[in-house]
Amino acid sequence: MHKRQRPVQLGPTETVIERDPQGHLLLRAAEPLAHYPSRLTERLTHWAACAPHRAILAKRRDGGSWDTLSYAETLARVRPLAAGLLARNLSADRPLMILSENDLEYGLLVLAALAAGREVAVSRGESVEIGGSFRVPEVMEQSGARLVDVGTTNRTR
Repeated sequence: MHKRQRPVQLGPTETVIERDPQGHLLLRAAEPLAHYPSRLTERLTHWAACAPHRAILAKRRDGGSWDTLSYAETLARVRPLAAGLLARNLSADRPLMILSENDLEYGLLVLAALAAGREVAVSRGESVEIGGSFRVPEVMEQSGARLVDVGTTNRTR
């Protein structure tokens, strides 16, 4: 049985190979890098305008159906969340820590933090407890996190 595959368009592949004075090989693309957004959330705004009903986030329900959020719905939820994060004075010295399983709310909060230009320390639910020892205090101490969102996790204390 053959799996259906769709063609994937790749960018230019021509490579320039140079050798530096120390003999190291340097490889670079022959074509300059095209414009790209300075923030990931610029694409969220773009697609919310161009394809507002297209799904960006989805979660499978127990019965097999899907809960989805469109670009427009996601942007509408991300903006007030981002404003709330900004109001809490989060920064590189005071990052947001998200402790969550892979969920729609998790995606919204990450996008909101990125939209607010804030750093995020992410700890997936599966990494909460390793070998009977909880790592959350270590993650918080190393990251300096001040605001913590605890989503549905396997086990917390």
